[in-house]
Amino acid sequence: MFSSMSKLFSPKSVAVIGASERAGNLGGRLVTALKKGGYQGEIYAVHPTAREVFGVPAFPRIRDIGRTVDFAALSVPDSQLLNAFGEAIEAGVKGFQIPNRGYDEERKSLTYIPDTLREMGLAAGVAVCGHNCMGFMNVRDSVRMTHNPPPGLDLTPGGVCIISHSGSSWSGITGSQRDLALEIAVSAGAEVVSGFPEYIEYFLSLPTTRVIGLVFETIRRPEEFLAAVGHAFQKGIPVVLLALGSTDIGAKFTEAHSGGLSSPRQVLDAIGRKYGVIVTKTLDELLDCIEAFRTERIPTALGAGVISDSGGERQLIADVSSWTNLKLAAYEDKTNERLTEILEDDVVIGNPLDSMGDAPMANSGIAISKDPSVGAVVIGNNLVDGRQFMIDVSNSTTKIHENTEKPVFIFGNISTSVSRPGARNLRMKGIPVLMGTESACYAIGSFLAWHEKRRKLAETAEKTAGETRHTKVLPRLPDGFTQGKSYALLAECRLPMAPILESGNLQDTLKNAQTLGYPVVLKTANANIAHKSDVGGVVLGIRGEEELTRHYMEVAERCGPQVSLQPALSADYELIVGMHRDPRFGPIITLGLGGVFTEILRDSVNLLPPVAYEEFEESLEALRAAPVLRGARGQKGISLPDLYDVVLKISELAIQNPRITGIDLNPIMVRHGKLNIVDALITV
Repeated sequence: MFSSMSKLFSPKSVAVIGASERAGNLGGRLVTALKKGGYQGEIYAVHPTAREVFGVPAFPRIRDIGRTVDFAALSVPDSQLLNAFGEAIEAGVKGFQIPNRGYDEERKSLTYIPDTLREMGLAAGVAVCGHNCMGFMNVRDSVRMTHNPPPGLDLTPGGVCIISHSGSSWSGITGSQRDLALEIAVSAGAEVVSGFPEYIEYFLSLPTTRVIGLVFETIRRPEEFLAAVGHAFQKGIPVVLLALGSTDIGAKFTEAHSGGLSSPRQVLDAIGRKYGVIVTKTLDELLDCIEAFRTERIPTALGAGVISDSGGERQLIADVSSWTNLKLAAYEDKTNERLTEILEDDVVIGNPLDSMGDAPMANSGIAISKDPSVGAVVIGNNLVDGRQFMIDVSNSTTKIHENTEKPVFIFGNISTSVSRPGARNLRMKGIPVLMGTESACYAIGSFLAWHEKRRKLAETAEKTAGETRHTKVLPRLPDGFTQGKSYALLAECRLPMAPILESGNLQDTLKNAQTLGYPVVLKTANANIAHKSDVGGVVLGIRGEEELTRHYMEVAERCGPQVSLQPALSADYELIVGMHRDPRFGPIITLGLGGVFTEILRDSVNLLPPVAYEEFEESLEALRAAPVLRGARGQKGISLPDLYDVVLKISELAIQNPRITGIDLNPIMVRHGKLNIVDALITV
């Protein structure tokens, strides 16, 4: 694979099939882009009559060139694609670019040509960029294989690799004013042969790769994609992604509550949590996260020490950090005392810090960098072009950078105010320059969290070296399983199920109540009713026989005679643990606040099985209810090992029983930290 990929991205010779000097001809534009971009290899044009095209030799057919060419760009009409592709494969070409959409006019089909290209390409073992793409750029090797190259040709390679489904986003990224240090940027198009997994693995094989950015509309081969991004994390190469139109990878709604909870963003967050991927919401956020990894320095702590030159913007940064994942370090007394010595008496010492101008900024930053809770020093300044203050702040930032081994960042609170020459000067020194308060805070927080996750991974690997993962063998789904058997199957899994007795008439229901003892909860046991409370099929706190008789008759009339009784349990709060089977990623576990407000409050997280304990713990911190789980206002915190056991068993039950499409444990009543599952549903 890598052999063909190297012929794709670093070819020694290129044939542009269909190139001409006709105005607007894509092949001609490719030839021009290659020449102007400084490509050092051989360039050939394939044209039925021309002797040369824009100064490069032309031949009627690719086999007439007289030598094996590494790469071919197919700039021919859709109707000629298959023949051109086949001839190039026969001539020994290993790398291709196909910009066309591949429409078969005769068959009125958008799939016939791409499907045939795929079959031919896979059989030949070639690498293909496209179809329906803008091409790619390999900056280091000066291969600008695109008919739409960025106007500036002063790009400097620096290990940033980009893959984008969106041609417009690819064009914007490669043509941005950020000086991103691009290495290779690919417009992947429809991934007719080569796709995200192959591109990622190839980038990981390059010694120059520092960070990989992904812009995708769909994940076509999820298992291979997850393996590739997991490999990147293991190798220490960060992957930053942005999903466009991500409903395509969102969860399929199922009858279980937890299926309805899972949003595309939550599924992406689950991928990020498991595979160390940084998930972003906008292109600017994506680029700031990529920029953050310009520095090769490794933070020693999770907190950031922030300095501003403005009291107002100090407040802004404090506000924004509260809803991004930037954790502000709590300085030790020694640091605060040193800052008091440096700054004027009326300055309020804190984090963020207002340095009251550039003069004390350097000394303040150096003092902050020595605090053990600080993983990175961050300067918030707008770097306005043409002002002496921009130069002074840049010098102070440089001085901080020179006096610490910790990462140092600077960002503008207004993205359009940042001086490009000023930013470029700092970037050349290894100082990332970020654009905008919110995207910068998110990027720096993600940078620190990614390194913290890597550190924990190393610790876990050291502790568990030589250990094997032991799975719990759980019951298999019996033939003829129905939803009404959900509770019994889950009890067989040794989950903390509350006692339950079922009956089909009033007399047996009254006997069951005597066995359980009042007060009791009455529920319909109609297997065709998934959400009992929605149809009046649940009655709480029944305290006697007369009351039970009346409510039984009402529920039986609405829902049928089959009912269940449980003891009426009180709860400090309620949780939900569930699973739905995503059509792309398989089982997705949902964990969050439960009860009747499950869909209303939507405080939940998603996890991809198998779920490690560290991953489970990390996911809880994403819940707004996390302080409640830990214990708040004198209440006892939940037993995390007990809750993890529920999550683990639901995960394994889903893995071992592929027929299960959804599991819903809701509500799980929590009282004094103990769990009681009082309702459950399994769908197949």
